[in-house]
Amino acid sequence: MMLHRGRVALVSITILSGAIVPARAQRVNLTVPMTELIARAARDSNDAVAQYEVALGYLLAKRFAEADHSLRLAIELDPGNAAAYLALAYVPFAKNPRLWDIEEVTSKTPPETVKALDDFLRNRRRAFMLDPLVDLRVLSAIVPPQGKVGGGGGDLWNILILGFENFWIGNFQESLRLMTSILNSMPESKRRERMPSFVYWYHGLAAAHVQDYPTAITDFQLLLDRALEREQAELERYYVQDPFRTSNDYRYFLAAIKQRAGAGDQAIQLLQECLEKDLSLYPAHSQLAAIYESRRAWPEAVRERQRALETNPEDPGLLFDLGSTLTRSGDPVLAVDALTRAMETNPRNARIPYLLGQTAMRVGKPDLARSAYERFLALAPSRFGPQIAQIRARLDSLPASH
Repeated sequence: MMLHRGRVALVSITILSGAIVPARAQRVNLTVPMTELIARAARDSNDAVAQYEVALGYLLAKRFAEADHSLRLAIELDPGNAAAYLALAYVPFAKNPRLWDIEEVTSKTPPETVKALDDFLRNRRRAFMLDPLVDLRVLSAIVPPQGKVGGGGGDLWNILILGFENFWIGNFQESLRLMTSILNSMPESKRRERMPSFVYWYHGLAAAHVQDYPTAITDFQLLLDRALEREQAELERYYVQDPFRTSNDYRYFLAAIKQRAGAGDQAIQLLQECLEKDLSLYPAHSQLAAIYESRRAWPEAVRERQRALETNPEDPGLLFDLGSTLTRSGDPVLAVDALTRAMETNPRNARIPYLLGQTAMRVGKPDLARSAYERFLALAPSRFGPQIAQIRARLDSLPASH
C-alpha cells in the first residue's frame, strides 16, 4: 500500500466533488461550510489536499490573500500538486477581473499587468507540465459568469462558453460535442488558419479525457505546427489567448497524449526532442521515467529520475520520485538514501517517511524504520486512516530499538 502522487490527486478530486459542486449555468457553490473547511485545514495542517480545498473556499469567498497563502502551502507540502499550481495561476484574475479583457501584451502594457500575466503563465505552465490533464474545475470558481467574459456574443459564443464550463466541471463528452460544433461552424479549408488556438486546446483536451486519442493527437499536432509557424513570424509579442507560448510546450503535451494512447515509442521520441530544445524541461525526464517504469525498464527509469533531479535540484518531490523508483527497481539501499534526503528537504510530507519505513525494513534497518513510521504517524492527515492503522500494527511488531 504505497502513497503515490497520483493517488493523492485522485483523493483530491473525490473530496472536492463533495465540497464544491456545480450550480446553475455550470457554476460552483460550497456544500461544506467554510468554517468546516478552515477547521479541517487547521486540523490537518500537513495535508496538501485540505489546504487546496480551503483555498478554493477562500476563492469563492473572495478572500484572495488567504487563498494565495493556502495554495502556496499546498505546493510546499506536495511540489507535484498540479491543481494547486493551476489555482494559484488564476488568483490574479480572481483579484482583478479586468485581466480577462487583455488579449495581447505589448510595450504599452503596464508593468504590473505584465508581471501578473507572467506569473499566471508561469504557474499555469507548471500545472500542465506536472499533469497535462490537470483538473480544471477551479476555473468554475474564478471565471466571470457568462455575459461578463469579454470577446464575443451570439449563439456561437454561447456554445463556446458552455463548452468551457462543461469542461471545467468534468463533463468532457458534452464539452467535446460543443467544441466540435464550434469547429464545424467554419469550413474545414479555413479552420486551420482562422480558428483560435484555444478552441483546439479545449477540444483536444476534452478528447484526451474521454480517451479519443486520435482526435486529441490531431489537435495537438495542429497546435504544435501553429506554434512553430508563430515562432518564426514573431519572437517578442505574445498573445494571452494562446494556451502556451512556445512550440516545445505543445511538443511536450503531444508526447503526453501519445503516451496515454499507448504510442510509447513515439512519446519517447517527442520527449527526447523536447529535451534537445530545452535542457531545463525536467518534467520531460519525469515523463520518460514513467514510460520506462511501465515497461519495467528500471535502469532507464532510474536514469531519467536522476536527470530530472539534476535539472531541478530544488524540487524535493523529485527526490521522492527517485526514491520511489529505486524502491520498485530493487535497489532499496540507494532508495533509503534518496528518501532520507527527501524527508530532510520536505519534512511535512507524510508520504516520504511512509515509504522510507517500508524500504528501511527491506534493508534490515528496523531502527530507521521505527523512526520513519513514528514520523509518519505524527504527520499523517486523518484521511490516511487505513495507512495509519497499518503502520501502528507494524510498529507493534518491530523489535525494541537498541
